[in-house]
Amino acid sequence: LAPWLSPVGEHPWLNQRAREMPEGQPDYVCACACGEVKFDLYGEPIECLESSCYCNDCTTAAVYMDEKAKQEGKKNMTMRTDDGGGVGVSCWMLGNMSVSKGKNKLRGFKLSAGSKLCRVYTSCCDTYIILVGNSGAPRWRGFNRNCITRADGSPFQPKQITKVMGKFASKDVWDKLPPENKYPLIPWGILPRVLSITFLPFLFKGAIVTVSDEDRRVPGLFVDRETITELVPPETYITAGFDLPKSAVKPTGT
Repeated sequence: LAPWLSPVGEHPWLNQRAREMPEGQPDYVCACACGEVKFDLYGEPIECLESSCYCNDCTTAAVYMDEKAKQEGKKNMTMRTDDGGGVGVSCWMLGNMSVSKGKNKLRGFKLSAGSKLCRVYTSCCDTYIILVGNSGAPRWRGFNRNCITRADGSPFQPKQITKVMGKFASKDVWDKLPPENKYPLIPWGILPRVLSITFLPFLFKGAIVTVSDEDRRVPGLFVDRETITELVPPETYITAGFDLPKSAVKPTGT
């Protein structure tokens, strides 16, 4: 999922006000397991980004948070899919979301010191709640689909889920998945829309927002990834069923 959510640099139009934050009741709520952190979500998710990512990085990040919760005696809401081999993500535009509770409980972590992606969890219950959230990320946030309900508390049911990044998935898990809506990387058909949202934001409701100085320091919103010090131990990849990434393999002597 990294090609969808990797940083693309700071955008000057992030400081332009295209619209006020939504008013009234949200359409959906994303809440951590203990309810101390909540996001109000307005409108429908970005349909072309409704996905389950099976790459080694995203899955390892989810395993790390699940193991962290166990070690700390907390009950979290996993981001992992029912088959355990991927993570479920639903995306909303930045202008169509707001933190309604627990902003001070959001924390960031990275897979390595050099990672460009800041992943986000809640300190109250160790729920991995936002796939990627840092200052250079595009104009949406991918939320833990297992944490989302409709505003009235009824289940959130995506219209269609695309399974992506099979090239980097656990072969045992990926080969057992049904063949429908299943891609080794990402479906090329979504790229025009993703690029349009990124580089032509004025065409999309909620794509341009005003970012306060306070929110620029909040993990999950616009935190500087260089300030994040919590790192996933490399051996977590092994726990998650993957090989160590090349960056974590120490060269052997000759």
